[in-house]
Amino acid sequence: MNSLDQFTTNWWLSVATDDAKLRKWLQKLQKTEIGGYYDHYNFMALHPEMDDRTKTILINIADDEAKHSNMIVGVLSKRGWFTDMSAPDSTYWDDLLKHVVTIEDYCAANYYGEALAAYRFQKILECDVTPKDIRTLIEKVLPDEVFHRETLQRLAGPDALEKFRVLNDQATKKLLDTKAAVRAYYEP
Repeated sequence: MNSLDQFTTNWWLSVATDDAKLRKWLQKLQKTEIGGYYDHYNFMALHPEMDDRTKTILINIADDEAKHSNMIVGVLSKRGWFTDMSAPDSTYWDDLLKHVVTIEDYCAANYYGEALAAYRFQKILECDVTPKDIRTLIEKVLPDEVFHRETLQRLAGPDALEKFRVLNDQATKKLLDTKAAVRAYYEP
């Protein structure tokens, strides 16, 4: 098992078995999903030169993100928990999105974000301690994340993917730092 696999498994074991951490993770995930919806629409508004094909794909992805957010709100509600828009922003996304210059860059940054989400969701499904409601949520969301990843990879192109591979590696390495990981996932 590589260090990211080990980190992710250990992280999820600690989250899935602690209601306070699970609640904070779900709140942050919901904020990230709805944030993705707005990010896509805001980016499209800033780039009227974007071709119709790319715009249609980003609209579909944005709408999926809103759907995911609503599904997470449902899980939170059934547990008697609420959303928390004051939950911390994702340091991973911040580290990538600040380097976006072109439409291809935007697609590459989002490709790596979707790839990380799909990877983490797969690890969550593999874990025996994953609560049933979370498992059901992830089983519904994961196919969309995989589709987003594959579609954004094609839109980004090789140059932007390489530029953001380096940035993704740096952002992922930062997540492996225990203190950064604790701040990124648990602290309000």
